[in-house]
Amino acid sequence: MKVLFITSAYPTHRDDARGIFIHRLARELCRQGIQVTVIAPGAPSALSSETVDGVEVYRAKYWCSARAVWNMRLKAFQNVGRGSSDDVTSNIRVECHD
Repeated sequence: MKVLFITSAYPTHRDDARGIFIHRLARELCRQGIQVTVIAPGAPSALSSETVDGVEVYRAKYWCSARAVWNMRLKAFQNVGRGSSDDVTSNIRVECHD
């Protein structure tokens, strides 16, 4: 089984508490034999990709403004309950221009 987390907060180093709950969950899933990948925001002090406690972590630079990100979240929220859970993300179209 494979699991992908896409998160807005994830630790950039061992003493970082941001998103630590996601890391703890991902680490435990790895211990149970599940392949876990995390996509998190990039940070100047963090590698663009690394494996931490068996968790593959990829850090992406934000390519959209904060306004575009909030619009995307609003569209996702509006789609909840309109079909299957797969439809929630597949029907989102975000235009990143301000």
